[in-house]
Amino acid sequence: MANMVGDSGPGASLEGVLAWAPQSLVQYSRSLDFQEIVQELADRQGESLDIMRQKVLLGMVSTPQRSDGEPTEDDWRRILYVYSLILKPNDRGLGLHADIVHREESP
Repeated sequence: MANMVGDSGPGASLEGVLAWAPQSLVQYSRSLDFQEIVQELADRQGESLDIMRQKVLLGMVSTPQRSDGEPTEDDWRRILYVYSLILKPNDRGLGLHADIVHREESP
């Protein structure tokens, strides 16, 4: 991971992220499914598509991998789905993570 992000930390370039990504993720990142979800997340978070794509791909490439073989498109779709649940606001305007933290802090 340190080699992937280098000295620049989480601000690593998209090219740097993709250089270390499994080929199946590079391929999935070009799919219409991936592009639509990342665009929706970017819109909801008020970020540019390029920045959101970079953040999502960095997270996806950092997730634990299968012990046997390269992840499939379905694996990447599941991971992206989980990220979208975390980042999408709920009815109170908070993402899933913020909602979980809020519930844990409530009496």
